[in-house]
Amino acid sequence: IAFSIITRQPSSTQAKTKTDVGMIDISPYMPKLPPGAKPAGGGGGANDHTTAPVNRGKLPKFQWTQFTPPQVKIQNPNPKLPMDPSLLGPPDLKVSNINAPTFGDPLANGVSESLGHGNGTGIGSGSGGGLGPGEGGGTGGGAFRAGVNGVGMPSCIYCPDPQYSDEARKAKYQGVVVLMVVITLDGRATNIQVVKSPGLGLDEKAIEAVRQWKFRPAVGPSGKSVPTQVPIEVTFRLF
Repeated sequence: IAFSIITRQPSSTQAKTKTDVGMIDISPYMPKLPPGAKPAGGGGGANDHTTAPVNRGKLPKFQWTQFTPPQVKIQNPNPKLPMDPSLLGPPDLKVSNINAPTFGDPLANGVSESLGHGNGTGIGSGSGGGLGPGEGGGTGGGAFRAGVNGVGMPSCIYCPDPQYSDEARKAKYQGVVVLMVVITLDGRATNIQVVKSPGLGLDEKAIEAVRQWKFRPAVGPSGKSVPTQVPIEVTFRLF
């Protein structure tokens, strides 16, 4: 559990409740491309300002620090400081690759000078320096998984207490809500999905609270903040 919150003492007009909030690790996040020994997450894209399909080509190596992004067509054949192109992600990340003369997506079908229609320095339709439809880096869609491949955990720095729903309070009902969220670089919880809910309006109250929370984003192995996907558990208890 990354953090926990106990609600303030309720007034006499309200049912006494205890709400515990914590980050947990549940089922692994599986990438869409063949994974390596460890789960992946994230993605990237290139904004080539073209409608051409993504080029079918080889992938550069993944590195935690991306000095040179990949290009289909070399813009400067004689750079002053030559460096091998790379994608942003865990160096030991293994995905399907092919032997080709140019960089691109090995699962693409066509040949072009485009590396994608996303936004960033990677390959695909996402944002960031990785591969695929996700963001930040790595591959597999979505954001980095917190606590995996050297990625740290985000922490909550402003967490207003969730409110007990009227239905659950009247029924004296207790339960656990599990949410899957993406913590962005500016510390917001987005892409909130309910993984587990006891019902009676507790999931709505949990989402309502988490939307107001402010997080300190996780830090990647490069020392920079990265967007991460984390599960958050909210336990509603009567006492």
